Amino acid sequence: MNKKVLRCAAVLFFSAVRFAAQEPFYPHIQTLNSSDPLFKQYSQEVQENYRMIVQGEALQTSFYTYAAQKDDDLLSIAARCNIPYETIALVNNLAFMDSSVEDKTLYLSTCPGLFIAEKPITPLEFILKTRYPESKRYGTYTVNGSSYFFVPDERLNPTERFFFADSSMTSPLAKGVISSSFGTRISPITGRKTFHGGIDIAAAPGSPVFACKSGIVAFTGKDERYGNYVILQHENNTQSLYAHLQTVLAVKGQPAVKGRQIGTVGSSGMSTGPHLHFEIRVGGRAQDPSSLIRKFLQEY
Repeated sequence: MNKKVLRCAAVLFFSAVRFAAQEPFYPHIQTLNSSDPLFKQYSQEVQENYRMIVQGEALQTSFYTYAAQKDDDLLSIAARCNIPYETIALVNNLAFMDSSVEDKTLYLSTCPGLFIAEKPITPLEFILKTRYPESKRYGTYTVNGSSYFFVPDERLNPTERFFFADSSMTSPLAKGVISSSFGTRISPITGRKTFHGGIDIAAAPGSPVFACKSGIVAFTGKDERYGNYVILQHENNTQSLYAHLQTVLAVKGQPAVKGRQIGTVGSSGMSTGPHLHFEIRVGGRAQDPSSLIRKFLQEY
């Protein structure tokens, strides 16, 4: 069998594999350096799209892949690709500016703009889907199994940029005392040993309660145990819960920016006095939040 036949057979084989997997083929860039022929090709396509934006011509959006290295971060990759960081972040479901990209295969668009997820995952994706109705979208793309609407040559507004840039956590109260720790304790209600899935922070009734981290309001409600409560959804399958509230100021489905008020301290539900019951859950499992906010508060 000659070389030409072998090459044809190889092309047919890989085409069949891609078709069977229902996954489009993306050229894979090895290094973000002009010595890499695919990166050079990618850069030329990016420049051509910028030219077409200026001229008002139809854009040709395509994608390449790149395996991020140990010292890579979103901003350095965006700078080398000459593509806005939000363009890269949105098509790769990166929730925040400092989200780790190490060992992650990134999808790199050749056109600047915003990719609006059809099924949002991160808080930023939820915000953008609200801001951009379908009438303002341009083209639909499926990348790595997810569908996106594309808004070319658009950037995050100042509020969205602030939201995206800050992934740290702060205290849900400006002032308070940790009155009950995380873990097994004697319940002040039943007098029995029970697991306490958060911390209690004693504070004056009516004190403002703030979002400890930016996210989406996943639930608000009232029940016998927690009284009035709010649950925020954050990135990486993390949630924060605020219970025994006097009033709830958050609205389900709306974004909550870190440091913005979502309620007030109360004593609703199973409570012996005014305080905030605060939980952090990762993958549905309660984690001790005290190490994250202890520097902001006193302990009993």
